[in-house]
Amino acid sequence: MRKGDVVVVNPSMSRECQSCGGVLLSIPCQKCGELPEVEQSLSPFFLLNQPVGLIHDGKKVRTKYFKLQSILHPDKWNEGATKEKAAYWSQMVNKAYQTLQSPLKCAREMLVLMGVSENTTVKDPTLLMEQMAYMEEMALIANPMERDAYLQKIKGAFDAACGRFTDAWQANDRRELEKQFSMLSFLDKLPAKCKKQHGNI
Repeated sequence: MRKGDVVVVNPSMSRECQSCGGVLLSIPCQKCGELPEVEQSLSPFFLLNQPVGLIHDGKKVRTKYFKLQSILHPDKWNEGATKEKAAYWSQMVNKAYQTLQSPLKCAREMLVLMGVSENTTVKDPTLLMEQMAYMEEMALIANPMERDAYLQKIKGAFDAACGRFTDAWQANDRRELEKQFSMLSFLDKLPAKCKKQHGNI
């Protein structure tokens, strides 16, 4: 690779390069030009140099993605082992790109960074009642106008839950993060359920 063919990663999540021992601030390493060993646990925010959050600038993410994929193309690397490593990195970058396009997937990654399990059972009566109300309202939909209004309501509720999740992240409130992630997961499934149940009315 030519020196300078690198993509900067999120500096707040930098780690050590296994090849030269320097601080890894780009892929390949900005100091030695080598690809670091693949770490499956690397955050997508780190890989594509994006701030930790639910919503990202699509244009900036795409620019980082295509530049990194160009650098990681196996034909640009000589040795077989390095070609294989580049292919693994490319797969991880693909996954990171898909993640950053989904607020729910970003929320899941943020839970990982916080050390919170996404499988935690949330026993919040108010939350459960709110979810039941959404299901009951869906069951009562009788015409396309009501269906479309319901879907718009769900979108607004999802956006509001994203805001509450972000507030909980900034406040380092683990319990609220679990609660809002549960709500985001629930709301994310409703549009497909609604369209399946009422798509032909």
